Amino acid sequence: MGSPHCAIRRGAHRGFTLLEILVVIALISLLTTGVAVGALRMLEKAKIEQAKNDTANLASVAETFLVWNENCPTPEELRRDGILSRRANTEDPWGTSYRIECEPGYAIATSAGPDSTFGTGDDVKSEEP
Repeated sequence: MGSPHCAIRRGAHRGFTLLEILVVIALISLLTTGVAVGALRMLEKAKIEQAKNDTANLASVAETFLVWNENCPTPEELRRDGILSRRANTEDPWGTSYRIECEPGYAIATSAGPDSTFGTGDDVKSEEP
């Protein structure tokens, strides 16, 4: 049989110290935070792309509306008249209604962007022809 001193040593190496557990928790927290920040950035980029697609679609549909009518439509009018699909978005990914402005021969659809305020630098507009 071994000495009692050896038995104590063997038992001391079986668990983790509090410091080791805290280091592992800190590393997991850092990795999780990095992944979350990256995911939020990707989500914001996806919302901007969705707004670009929606504004392009709305501008195209509004231009079709202008062929038959002289007034500039709202997204709600386009949906009501059956020109805009019921599945098409009339609100941007941030919950603000799109705005349509018309010029002779073309229309521009605008999203207020992430700050939900029109006329700021983060607005998303359809391309002008």
